[in-house]
Amino acid sequence: MKTKLALAFLALTVGAAQAQSDDSERLRAQLRQVTLQLRQAQDDQAAAQAQKIAAQMERDAVKKQLAAAQGDLARLRHDSGRASAAEGQLAKANAALAAAGQSAEKDKAERDKIQADAVTQAGVLSACEGKNRKLLDVSRQILKAYEDFDFVDSLGAREPFIRLRRVELENLAQDYRDRIDDGAFDAKTDK
Repeated sequence: MKTKLALAFLALTVGAAQAQSDDSERLRAQLRQVTLQLRQAQDDQAAAQAQKIAAQMERDAVKKQLAAAQGDLARLRHDSGRASAAEGQLAKANAALAAAGQSAEKDKAERDKIQADAVTQAGVLSACEGKNRKLLDVSRQILKAYEDFDFVDSLGAREPFIRLRRVELENLAQDYRDRIDDGAFDAKTDK
């Protein structure tokens, strides 16, 4: 009888440890996935920043061209034959400047979107880490309860008349179930 009781207790303990390990592994996998998404968002943000800098450099170069074209226009106004050519260059420089400005605005909008995505991913990661800590706490409490379960508790759970200890154990088990369910990470609701 003691052997059967010991084997049943061992099977229950191993089953609980396996369930905890599976939940913990699932949470770790989700944490890794969220971390990878955050890193991707940060890489995208860095790329957008590099595009912005390139667009600004292009805009500065176009501004220099515009200044040069304006200087040429001033000189060429004295020479009426060349004035129309300089005005054409000035118009091209103005068009290039406008295009560079639009490109810079587009890059800024993309960078802002990537930054917002990075903030969202950081929030999801934080929520996941919090849930993981709560589940680990509950798991440790369950293991502590199993360690403290002794022969007297076993007899109390089987007492035939009042069954108060059995009800107490069932309530404790339900409380642990509820706390584990509350600690489960759901990417749709935990943002």
